Amino acid sequence: MEKTDRPYGIHLALKARLNELEGCWLDMTCACGRGIKQPIKMLVRSLGPGHHLAEIVPRLTCKHCGAKPATVHLCETAIRVFNKGEPPGWSVQLHPLA
Repeated sequence: MEKTDRPYGIHLALKARLNELEGCWLDMTCACGRGIKQPIKMLVRSLGPGHHLAEIVPRLTCKHCGAKPATVHLCETAIRVFNKGEPPGWSVQLHPLA
């Protein structure tokens, strides 16, 4: 699988279309303590490739409690924080806005 170039900065990341980020992941945590890693390719399948990430992030909700996520990161891989084994790729914090 080809690596996706890092979108330097939050504004470039939010302007990107889903198909440009298809190899990336969203890493989200909710105030209720739940966390989810969502592959962008799944969003492409369900929503289509033309949506900008800026359209998607405000619509995200926790499937457990229904709240908006406390944090959202766009990540190169499913691993955002180093924890033995494979080192994490790049990540850009999308929410809350830095």
